[in-house]
Amino acid sequence: ELTYERAGSPFEGDFDYGRLRAAARNKLKISETQDARFRLVVGSTRSGALSSQKVWHLGGIGTLRGHGYKVYSGDQFFLATAEHYVTASKNVYPFWFLDYGAAWFGAGNLDRQRPALDGGLGIRLGDGFARFTVAKNLKDSGSPLLVGVRFLGPV
Repeated sequence: ELTYERAGSPFEGDFDYGRLRAAARNKLKISETQDARFRLVVGSTRSGALSSQKVWHLGGIGTLRGHGYKVYSGDQFFLATAEHYVTASKNVYPFWFLDYGAAWFGAGNLDRQRPALDGGLGIRLGDGFARFTVAKNLKDSGSPLLVGVRFLGPV
């Protein structure tokens, strides 16, 4: 999935920017009762400055699950997620996951980032109807466990 968004010249508007977002997802069937899912999402502001509504955020449910909601922000970002599911019974899937990512301002600053690494356990009901997770920031041994609940979220 590749998306380019443009605002400003030649269009009229309050902001002038161009940003690119790419996402790749894959599902791998390991056995009859196990599968793995992978996701990589990257975004880059190619020109101009983003409005506050268009800044990318990481942290919380669906991104870095061991961090607080929108704790990282920027005009550049990347997020990688790996999940391993096991079928416990019909429509009940325990899983473990790792999230790795960062968000920052400035296209030339990737080498200065210290990406977050989160891990956790969860249970998915049905084909994504509900997910319950417990996650931890794996780079901070004193960080709290964060509980997440998501209904009808993307799989």
